[in-house]
Formats: sequence, structure tokens, C-alpha cells
Amino acid sequence: GLRSGTENVPGIIGFGAAARVALRHVEEAGRVRRLRDSFEFSLAQAVDGVTVHSGAAERIPNTSNLAFSGCTAEALMLLLEPAGLPCSACHTVQPMPSHVLAAMGLSDGEVRSSLRFSLSFTTTEEEVREAVRLVTEAVGKVRRVQSSRTGPVFVYRP
Repeated sequence: GLRSGTENVPGIIGFGAAARVALRHVEEAGRVRRLRDSFEFSLAQAVDGVTVHSGAAERIPNTSNLAFSGCTAEALMLLLEPAGLPCSACHTVQPMPSHVLAAMGLSDGEVRSSLRFSLSFTTTEEEVREAVRLVTEAVGKVRRVQSSRTGPVFVYRP
């Protein structure tokens, strides 16, 4: 069941290099997890009405999915992305809420107020503190322009 031929030496060397890089990322996972947890904890302390989705579950170390009551994700993204804090909302392109978040048992309102933030092995503590500041300011701005009379801020796309 074997065939003759020269082993793929460049491929073997490349695989070894990739394995070393992957090991570095695995070793960094604990630090990234601590940064993610610090980001979530700091936001929960600074902003009322923040929900960490699956916060108690085992999850990937670099991603936070948070809901901000009284805010739409799109309105927050309009403030955060120009400020240099990219984030994403699973439902902004589709008229229907994310089926993944809905399957987790979230209401339509919770889904529409949820943002996902990702960290990397290059993320620093200073960047996490700045992200907390930017999110806190954005939530405050969105909540100030919304009221029981105006309703939520929605972004309409032609």
C-alpha cells in the first residue's frame, strides 16, 4: 500500500514551523483568556445592563459576545468602529436575528443588542482598558438619544 517517491521536505519543514507557531498561540491562550475576562468584568462594572453570553461556559479564549440593554448593536457599531474598535453583530446584514444566538435562548431584543469582540495574541492590557472606555462612552451616548418616546436607534440601509 505504499508508493515510492521523495518525501515532501519543504512541506515537512513548513508543517514544523506552523506547529511551533501554533504552540506559541496555545501558550498565549491563557493570557488572552485573562484579558477577555478582564474586558468583560470591567464592562460589567462600568455599564449597567451588560450581559455576557455563555460567560460561565467553556468557550474559546479570544471572543466576547455581550448584550447591552437599551442599545442596538448597529448604533453601537456606528460609534465604535470609527473610534478604532472593530466589533461585529451577527444580524446586521440579515433582517432576521442570528439563528445561533436565538438557539441559545436569547430574545429578539437581546440578539439585536449583542456585539462580538475578538482579541488576539497581540492584544495588550492597555488596549483592553481603551476598549472598555470606548464601549462605556458609546453605550452612554446611545442610551442618551434613546428614550421611551423615541424608541431604539436603528440603522436603515437602502
